[in-house]
Amino acid sequence: MIARNLSSEMKRAIVGGTIGTVIEWYDFAAYGFLAAILGKVFFPSQNPTVSLLASFATFGVAFFMRPIGGILFGSLGDRFGRRSAFTWSIILMSCLTFLIGCLPTYASIGIAAPALLVLLRLLQALCAGGELTGAYTFVGEYASTKRRGYESSWTEAGAISGFLLGSLCAFVLSATLSQSELVAWGWRIPFWCAAPLGAVGVYLRMRMGESPAFEVMKEKGLIVSAPIGEAVRYSRVPLFQAFGIAIYQNVGIYIILTYMPTYFTTQLHFSQMQSMLSSVISMALAILFMPIAGAWSDRVGRRRVLGWSCGIALVLTYPLFLLMSQHNFGLALLAHVATSILVGIFLGPIPATMAELFPTNIRYGGMSLAYNISVAVFGGFAPFIATYLIASTKNPLSPSYYVIGSAVLTLITLASMVETSRTPLKENANAVPSMPLGMDEGMSSVEEGSE
Repeated sequence: MIARNLSSEMKRAIVGGTIGTVIEWYDFAAYGFLAAILGKVFFPSQNPTVSLLASFATFGVAFFMRPIGGILFGSLGDRFGRRSAFTWSIILMSCLTFLIGCLPTYASIGIAAPALLVLLRLLQALCAGGELTGAYTFVGEYASTKRRGYESSWTEAGAISGFLLGSLCAFVLSATLSQSELVAWGWRIPFWCAAPLGAVGVYLRMRMGESPAFEVMKEKGLIVSAPIGEAVRYSRVPLFQAFGIAIYQNVGIYIILTYMPTYFTTQLHFSQMQSMLSSVISMALAILFMPIAGAWSDRVGRRRVLGWSCGIALVLTYPLFLLMSQHNFGLALLAHVATSILVGIFLGPIPATMAELFPTNIRYGGMSLAYNISVAVFGGFAPFIATYLIASTKNPLSPSYYVIGSAVLTLITLASMVETSRTPLKENANAVPSMPLGMDEGMSSVEEGSE
């Protein structure tokens, strides 16, 4: 629950900004948690691994559209306003997800079924490219200087809540339907649920005002006609830094939170119910730690919280995967919870950190470009890579290497960054960088209004 001491305006910004991330990640989670079922429905094969790989490949290919969507919606958001851009993203995302639930199967129309699935996934990813970073931007610009980490962390908590909602839906389906019923029609239900969720999201978004920082920027005439080009020209270092810190973020999300139900059933040989139970508990605890970590970063700095969580993950990921493989559900659950909490702690300060890297007039576009390229390269194919690594090495612990490698790259990125917590947001791409922690902590007029 959002803290009571936040202003009503800040609460509305958080709820309005977060609702879309819930729906976006629910939509993606629905596919991830049903990957094994969808493999049978759309990619039937005598070899279950081939079906699963085909299903995850479809999941991953769609992510190449994310940067294009980031450029499109990010540019619209920087030129015409944050609210309109990510309201349209939620409308289109919900409609496309509903249509996936209406698709005929391979048994009905043959190869056209997986072709239509891939097309809808591509369009879905295009819309998703502007949603999460739009929420980062919108809430970050409403947030106060001293509590931006905490207040912005709710957007990421909303995203993982979407994962949790998707896993709960899959858990209920697994508990109430047989395997044959899931394959026949049960898999459609989570996708159909996107329509009412989307309607709620659009209603809440339409009641929001525009970001005050965007309004000030508009009044000062700082809006640029080509924000992506401006970002590449003036903010190359922040672009690379946003790309780098998103590496562990995305690998952690898509290995620890999305791929784990499949890993529990196909590699650890636990039941569908056990795998879903583990996911529900792990994600709930990860969400709990996000605002705590966000608030912590307001006190000790973003780099310190991100660095410690990433460093501990570097050391503990392999031992925790080893603990999972002991054929004991209690130990596997404990290990899954531990890895998820580490990811949750890392995710808490991320929204504020991303927003603080970029100036207002290119924030949405620059962040969307960098983040979504990182998602496409490291996140979307994470489940596919994990499945392939296990199949090729015959080592069920091999996905841990991918997580460890991502932690190393993100730690290198963090070493190149200066601390940005408790500093005013920059207004334009030519602005002097924010002053370091310990110097003037005066807020801009926009931020004063959100205290």
